[in-house]
Amino acid sequence: MSAIVWDDLRILLALARNPSLRAAATSLNIDPTTVTRRLARLSESLDATLFERRGSYYYLTERGTEFLQVVERAEAAILEGLETSTDGQPSGLIRIGAPEALSTLFLAPMLSRFREAYPRVQVDLISPSWVPDPLKREVDAAILIERPVRGALNARKIAESSLLLYATDEYLDRHPPIRTPEDLQGHECVGYVSGNPANIQALEFTFNAVPGLIPGIRTTSIAVQAALVSEGRGLAMLPYYVGSRIPGHRVICPEQIRIRQSFWLVVRQDVRQSARVTAFIKWLDATMRKHRSFFGPADAGLE
Repeated sequence: MSAIVWDDLRILLALARNPSLRAAATSLNIDPTTVTRRLARLSESLDATLFERRGSYYYLTERGTEFLQVVERAEAAILEGLETSTDGQPSGLIRIGAPEALSTLFLAPMLSRFREAYPRVQVDLISPSWVPDPLKREVDAAILIERPVRGALNARKIAESSLLLYATDEYLDRHPPIRTPEDLQGHECVGYVSGNPANIQALEFTFNAVPGLIPGIRTTSIAVQAALVSEGRGLAMLPYYVGSRIPGHRVICPEQIRIRQSFWLVVRQDVRQSARVTAFIKWLDATMRKHRSFFGPADAGLE
């Protein structure tokens, strides 16, 4: 093994967290050719193949995964030394992943208060239609609707809500009445795109509860679903904290059609004790307790 150019370790970290060559290059503000060249130099220095290339994507080999763990421990130690300022206040960047609707309606409006309490901590809130994976090191922590069953992660339940079937008075006035799930046959349904992990439970429940109910429109976005319901275009399974905000909303057959949804705070073990992550967890716990009603009562939809 020859001498390592330490800056090349940033290439390893970037590709592990952004398997796309272009995305990794963008995150480092360099061109893809430079990423490829420096990765080759690092691999030669270690006399090891760190990634397997498939098209424009790079996947860690077993040796690459082993070496990544070493580099991440070093990175965590360095950040731990840098992230606490001379006055003892946490500092640095924390990357948080959360579902789209939860980010839009709850976290984003609240994060300004976190920044007021911890002004030296920067926050990246990542909320595409799927939630970034802490195991893939895309984020430091994530709020998930399913508890992970593997990996070096700490997970605990932080809230519960309900998925309910929503429509509007406008829609119901123009269509046959719905008194039982069997009456849903022939109604327009806004569904979930199959294969989206954040939505699959509601998708399967909707299909299984009413055989033959086929969505006329499907999307990965809860915001789009809510907009379509609000415009009277159909019915949709939505979280309480989304559906209850729709003007003129009605909950359809809440006794028979309801899914309890749990939210889990998942934190990577390698950053769990860092000052910035500890500060975020403490703030989130207090915020969730104070705003528990956001997620709705246990009997939501039955009133």
